[in-house]
Amino acid sequence: MPAKFSRQFSSINAAICAGILLLAASAPVLARPSAMKLLPEETLLLVRTPSVGDLLDRLRETATGRMVRDPQLAPLVERLYGGAGDLYSEKVAEWLGVSWEELKDLPRAEVAFAIVARRDYKPAFVLLVDQGDAPSVAKRMLDSVLERIKEDGGETTTETIEGVEVTVVREGDNQDHTVGIFERENTIVAATDPGLLREILQHWNASGDGELASASVDEVEAETTEATNSASPDKEPAADQTPQYSGRTLAENNEFVTILRHCRRAHDPPPNIIFYVDPIGLIRQFNRDNAGMSVAMATFPALGIDGLAGIGATMTFSTGRYDGLSHLHVLLDNPRSGVMQVIAFEPGDTTPEPWVFADLETYFTWNWNVRTSFNTIRSLVDRFQYEGATDKFVAEHLSEEWGINFETDVIDNVAGRFSWMIGYEKPARFRGQQSTIALKVGDQAAAEKTLATILAKFPERTEERKFGDVTYHAFVIDWPEELRDDPPSTPFVAVMDGYLFLGGSCQLFEQAIAARDGTVDRLADVPAYQQLAVEVEQEAPGVTPAVWMYNRPEESLRQWYDLLTSEKTKEYLAEHAEGNPFFAALSESLAANELPPFDVIAGYMTPSVGVIYDTDTGFHGISFTLREETEPTP
Repeated sequence: MPAKFSRQFSSINAAICAGILLLAASAPVLARPSAMKLLPEETLLLVRTPSVGDLLDRLRETATGRMVRDPQLAPLVERLYGGAGDLYSEKVAEWLGVSWEELKDLPRAEVAFAIVARRDYKPAFVLLVDQGDAPSVAKRMLDSVLERIKEDGGETTTETIEGVEVTVVREGDNQDHTVGIFERENTIVAATDPGLLREILQHWNASGDGELASASVDEVEAETTEATNSASPDKEPAADQTPQYSGRTLAENNEFVTILRHCRRAHDPPPNIIFYVDPIGLIRQFNRDNAGMSVAMATFPALGIDGLAGIGATMTFSTGRYDGLSHLHVLLDNPRSGVMQVIAFEPGDTTPEPWVFADLETYFTWNWNVRTSFNTIRSLVDRFQYEGATDKFVAEHLSEEWGINFETDVIDNVAGRFSWMIGYEKPARFRGQQSTIALKVGDQAAAEKTLATILAKFPERTEERKFGDVTYHAFVIDWPEELRDDPPSTPFVAVMDGYLFLGGSCQLFEQAIAARDGTVDRLADVPAYQQLAVEVEQEAPGVTPAVWMYNRPEESLRQWYDLLTSEKTKEYLAEHAEGNPFFAALSESLAANELPPFDVIAGYMTPSVGVIYDTDTGFHGISFTLREETEPTP
């Protein structure tokens, strides 16, 4: 097999995916079973949208979609759009055989990408694209890709599988370098295993004449619970086909069904995107030939890692009062064991502390039983090493080196509340995003004593500073000369108001002190935050969250706006514009003053909130952004 073809074949999956994923964009009702009833039960990963057309329409109506249509942003958008077109024409158009302008006429229907486990080979990749009823360039794109493969020495044959003509591309007898493609009822399906295509077609045929066709693509939960007449496990395979799959569909996969039921409440709007992954299954499948990983994977049951049964999510955009609504479910075995007990979230208070300032970008807070986690880690480590191994390590590498009793002075003094703030230093700089984490302590005097003991071991590495009535310690770092004008961080450590603080910015910590003292605004007093807190209570009634998440995209936008409008950034873009269409378009736009005032863009930026709480089947999360009535400026 020519070396050139081998190189081309290694990227064939990505090339086909890149082409076909551009082909979707609205069929409210399928004339066939959904991807969830075509894919085998052995599916390890699924990313699916019932209608890309509906997805794109809804994204267009989100705050971001309306923002890019604002007339004051039109010059910048047009320049960047043209830059993207130039980049596509240069890098992709020749391979796909479709011009940038022709991409506007792509179809609008269901798209699904999946990874499916195989018994004897590496997992197979599959891509399903329903072209809908509109004229499509899909066929020409596929023909272009296949023609290039043949020109590079690939072996292309045509086979009939379950009564459907399938084009198969092979690299010799290498089962991991095979791609099969068919088109049926204006739906294109491509997979790296012709046997997988056989399974899909068997499920398709078993659906009968419309038995499953009446199900709307939006009736997700119904699709996963409705009985299906898929090919049965005892159906005899073709003589030349090694059975790889159970004959059951993904819609009959218990883990998938359980996750999707949690992520689709009865009153929720139909999701635009569904995601599902079996992470442990993926690790096992992709490392079956790796001796080292095989040894590591043999420890999974004893460690309790197998207790992670799956992760799934649904996302819906621009519907009802939501700009975006997402659910996440981490499915865990019950009872939990091993490392799954290390994740010791507990319900608790999530009200922002007085020192949480208002103009941050992100605020996380969570409640965690540190003692439970530490005991679990000790038990697991000692099981695989020897009794007392953890205590020996802690004594020699933490307690003795720091001059403290780590377990009693640190572990037992952590009260369980953690808070994490992300903000930006002023004036704006490229390394201006910094984080501060705070751990609530049970005994502040004991925490201060422990910190003083540790710092005394390294007197040359910190310097004492004071802001207001708070004394804190800044770390002394000798940055290389090229970083001294814009250091990556100015780290510090402190104890204040019952919390141990550790962060990367002295400036932001002093801002937290100012918030505590009431000289800058506090997050808890912001009306928009208070409204979201009320909304969370309505979304998760009776639930006490273990984790609370809050995000203000306006602050990250402000950071980048200030950077883009600075002379230093304009000079950098101008210097690197040659050969980079995107930089060139952005540089030209900034030179022409085509960026509108910040308030125009900021009006579209709305905060989001999310919570995570424990359930009998694992951890569940809900996050959302409320819709704003901001309209494009006339």
